Amino acid sequence: MASELFSLSQEGNIPLESVIITPLLRERPPRSPDYEAENRALATLAREMANSPETVLQKLVEIALELSRAHSAGISLLEEQHGQQTFRWSAVAGQCSEYLGATIPRELSPCGAVLDRNSVLLFSHPERYFLSPLLRTSPAVVEALLIPFHVAEKPVGTIWVIAHDQSRQFDAEDERLMRSLGNFASSSYQVLKQVDALKEEVAERKRTEEALRRSEATLQDFVANATIGIHFVAGDGTIIWANQTQLDLLGNTLDEYIGHQIAEFHVDSPVIKDILDRLRRGELVRDHEARLRCKDGSFATFLSIPPRHSKMESLIAVVVSRVISPIAKRWKQNYAKASDASAK
Repeated sequence: MASELFSLSQEGNIPLESVIITPLLRERPPRSPDYEAENRALATLAREMANSPETVLQKLVEIALELSRAHSAGISLLEEQHGQQTFRWSAVAGQCSEYLGATIPRELSPCGAVLDRNSVLLFSHPERYFLSPLLRTSPAVVEALLIPFHVAEKPVGTIWVIAHDQSRQFDAEDERLMRSLGNFASSSYQVLKQVDALKEEVAERKRTEEALRRSEATLQDFVANATIGIHFVAGDGTIIWANQTQLDLLGNTLDEYIGHQIAEFHVDSPVIKDILDRLRRGELVRDHEARLRCKDGSFATFLSIPPRHSKMESLIAVVVSRVISPIAKRWKQNYAKASDASAK
């Protein structure tokens, strides 16, 4: 265990037990509990949790500072950075508030000993053993009371209060109070983790939606500017969209084409009726020749190639069409005859 590996300080002559004074919590006369103030504080924390879970840990240490009458209070959460476990001062109040966000390697922090033993510890001048520069800065740490808190029975951090001079000495009532706040810290930590996970899920969803919007915009741009004619036909045969190439092939304007029945532009009524009937039945219609009437009165033979029928109620088909030149048409007819002959 880490507590065994670091039974002596890095100087090699200070045992860990020399800075632990936990038995004094029971030997000192306890101050009288203020249950009314404690209940008000817990009610305040509950409201903070409901309205602003992101700030509840900071509110928690501010209340710990007030109720314990300590000089500093904070919460240290265990993290891993570059393969090394560290404690981050995630919430701080009082004289040490300037060190909010500071980190200490686990082996150089009293929090490490608390989690190793999974118990409440009271330290006296812990900087004599733990060689973290943070503990050797001003203000001095005369006493530090640390309580572990857990998630799923696993210790994940500590809540602590510090006395910076001899005017404040912690006792059994402080331990009871901090244990109570430690339970709330555990619940708060779990809620924060759930909030973070939800935020990440929402952010990922937004990234996915943005990627889809970009893909749709790209597809829409491709379809609108394609060099082949494309139009959308609704279930009742109404043309609901067409790209510019389709309009140019027939010589129509947007208003002359969109909103009209597709049958208006087909020369052979039985052909378009057959196509629409088959599409309504959910059939896939490919390579279907049809003659369409151009605006100037001429006819153009098209090869309609719907990539698939749509399952949307309002849309039967996305139709891709191209004009068949007379040469291509004769080649297609000759190829069909040759295929029939070889089949026989």
